[in-house]
Amino acid sequence: MKTLISSLSLFFALGLLWSQEAFLYLDRLVIEERVTQATTLIFPAKAIERETIPAVALLSESTTNIYPESLLPTFQEYTNLTNTIAALSLQLSTLEQKQARITEKRQLFMSILQNLAGNQSSKSADLMDKYERQLTTTEESLQSVQSDILSLRSRLASFQEKTKQLAGILASRSTTLTVWNLEQPFTGTLKYSIPAQWKIRYTLSVEKETLGADVLIQTAFPLEKKLPSLWIVGYPYQSQQREMNLPRLRVYLQQNRPIYKAASAPSRAMALPEAYAEKSDIAVQETTASQGVVWFISNMVILRQNTSIPLWEPKKVAIFSSYFVLPPKSTWGWYRITLSNTLPLTLIPGEVVVLNQGKTSPLFLPQTIIPSASFSFPGVEVRNIEVKRELVKDYKDMPGILRSTILHEKLWKITLRNNLNKAIRLTVLDRIPLPSEERIVIKNITISEKSPQEIRSIQTNDGIITWNIELRAGEEKSLSIGYTLEYPKDTDYYEQEE
Repeated sequence: MKTLISSLSLFFALGLLWSQEAFLYLDRLVIEERVTQATTLIFPAKAIERETIPAVALLSESTTNIYPESLLPTFQEYTNLTNTIAALSLQLSTLEQKQARITEKRQLFMSILQNLAGNQSSKSADLMDKYERQLTTTEESLQSVQSDILSLRSRLASFQEKTKQLAGILASRSTTLTVWNLEQPFTGTLKYSIPAQWKIRYTLSVEKETLGADVLIQTAFPLEKKLPSLWIVGYPYQSQQREMNLPRLRVYLQQNRPIYKAASAPSRAMALPEAYAEKSDIAVQETTASQGVVWFISNMVILRQNTSIPLWEPKKVAIFSSYFVLPPKSTWGWYRITLSNTLPLTLIPGEVVVLNQGKTSPLFLPQTIIPSASFSFPGVEVRNIEVKRELVKDYKDMPGILRSTILHEKLWKITLRNNLNKAIRLTVLDRIPLPSEERIVIKNITISEKSPQEIRSIQTNDGIITWNIELRAGEEKSLSIGYTLEYPKDTDYYEQEE
């Protein structure tokens, strides 16, 4: 039998709970509840690896439903509507019975009038007049009752539809629980696991140069679980169960080599420095474990199917930002962020939400950043920087009497415009083609703002051109690249990126 109870009711049902610990691994949530003199144990029906320490004898097992306390107003509305529907259904039944009685009475009057119609006496005329008046009154009563029935049915249909919607809400947010009724009072530990996963999400404010972090937790099914504290562990859960086997042990010889001692995990969690915890709503501690990061959240946590828990409030970090454009690749600019980890924490891979000038951009930190280390994110597009690269000269001088090669002259024009409301320093990256063999010669190279010596250096290296320019708000600037390709007649050339 299933009933619907609130999480508050469940708390009192487990009134003998005296301590609880929760461990969130990469693949599951493990909860250990220590109880004393408990006669009933309740836990999610979809929980796995359920056990009691020591073992208990069950009297019976049943299921119930739990809903979040936040849905109490919804449940009260559902209950009130259900009661209203029951009362209106009773009224409807009463009216339908009344309608049946009036209909029978109307049929009786109509039958009497039909019999009197064949009698021509004055007495019959008086009786007909009397019954016609009664028939009229009866028909008016019948119409009134029928109108009331139609109105009541309409209200019932509306309430029933609303009740159906509320029932759907309650069903979608409720959790089915298993109830163990014990043969005798139990003192010990109830342990069970819930399939779950977590990931970290950083919030990086470019203008404030701050970095905050939240941990996003997702469970495999809906629940609302109050946890007085929570350990978050950076490796999968390892069951304490062990197979009855042992691998062979073999001895080998090798050359002497240095021996390095491995750093062991501390016996207790190390608190964050006070400077980073004094304004935090959540008390967070960090410890270094041999298999991954560990956080300990010592404040009350309400865990739902999708939960976000702040790890630390935004703290100052070092951010270096720059704008760049790639004219051969895109018609807009890019914004690159380099984060220097000045926190006394190791940043693990996770989502990064970048806040800059009222806009948000999603990025991802793919690697671990230890304190004092840095990481440069890929560029984020900036449509307010316009880039235009156009071929303004494309001339082929074909072979003649004195020359057997083709001379192909090209001139590229690059136009840059800053539509941001501030001046920026912009890095522009472009290129000239490099010959792949001796029969191709690239000469007469001209590049804006580059000296002959700089051009030779570009040509003898990778052909990449770099400009660093200043652009005021609304300013436009043009650059150019020119060169001549010389190659044998009866051939053509193509360009390929390597």
